[in-house]
Amino acid sequence: MVHYIRFLKTPRVEYRSSKSISVMALITITNDLGDNFLLSDAKLTSCLLTADRAGKVLFKQEVRWHRGSRQLSIGLTAHISQSTPLLRLHVFHDKASGLFPSILSALSAPFKPVHQTRAAALVERELSLPDLSSLKIWEETGDSIAKHIWDASLGCVLCFQDIGSAESRMPLLKEVLQGKASGQINVLELGAGCGIVGIALAHYFPNCMVHLTDLVEAQDILLKNLDEATPAANSSLLFQILDWNVDSGGTSLERDVDLVIISDCIYNSDTCSDLVRTLCRVSLISPQCRILVAAKRRHDSEDVFFDLMRHSQMRILEKDTIVLPHETSDLGVQPPEVELYLYGLAESG
Repeated sequence: MVHYIRFLKTPRVEYRSSKSISVMALITITNDLGDNFLLSDAKLTSCLLTADRAGKVLFKQEVRWHRGSRQLSIGLTAHISQSTPLLRLHVFHDKASGLFPSILSALSAPFKPVHQTRAAALVERELSLPDLSSLKIWEETGDSIAKHIWDASLGCVLCFQDIGSAESRMPLLKEVLQGKASGQINVLELGAGCGIVGIALAHYFPNCMVHLTDLVEAQDILLKNLDEATPAANSSLLFQILDWNVDSGGTSLERDVDLVIISDCIYNSDTCSDLVRTLCRVSLISPQCRILVAAKRRHDSEDVFFDLMRHSQMRILEKDTIVLPHETSDLGVQPPEVELYLYGLAESG
């Protein structure tokens, strides 16, 4: 399964003199839900670096995560000058490579090199893209599920990369995103969380207007990520608060839409009826729209969503399964799979 390095305690300056600094942090390595720890040994590197664009490494050391661990303390002492700017702590797996590795790195928020100063409760993830650019996404370090990256969103990023290839496994989705002769492609994401899926789509594809929606609790982290995003030519990103359970007149639901995206939103069967009702409302206004559903199956109750979709005259037009990067040492563990479904109204063909 995919694992994430997480800060249980973000970096804190424990000691500061005129020539040196000591920084401490506490990390863990878990899956997206935080309920499974990395079961194998792993060699990590921790770097104290400047927070400017140069990102100069001031001190680097190797640390080891041992099988059976639940947390790991990190301590670094570096020589710095009085004029040293803001600092950041970067912790990464030494085998990290590809679009994203099986263990995602953690880069702290900038913090002042001042005694007892602690970095904000944020972590930045960076995915290296095939065009040599990068996708940077902030998460919060707390327990809110709306503010974290989930595995299904990584599957969407891989799917968008595949669409750019000559032999895409989802040709109908490729047609939606690349087949429009002129004009803008209107995309609506429901339950956007920290925004990685919509931001990745706008990064990969030009001429896309992406409306990301979620509850108010996701607003701060989502807006932070939108502010730092780098969309492709003529693509744009907008955020709007949307609760599936209340009247949403005057929102993104009232606009013409070419594609709706929902990623890892079907885990709670209690909200599935509101979600499907919202999708039906969009389809009534935009009968030709397509709906991309990305899900990492965790329990049987997620079948509720698919049953509701079937009874709502939605049909699956195409589907695919993407296997995420994972540690080969995860013996007996099912390789992490993200299921992708492209829906349309039954009568829209």
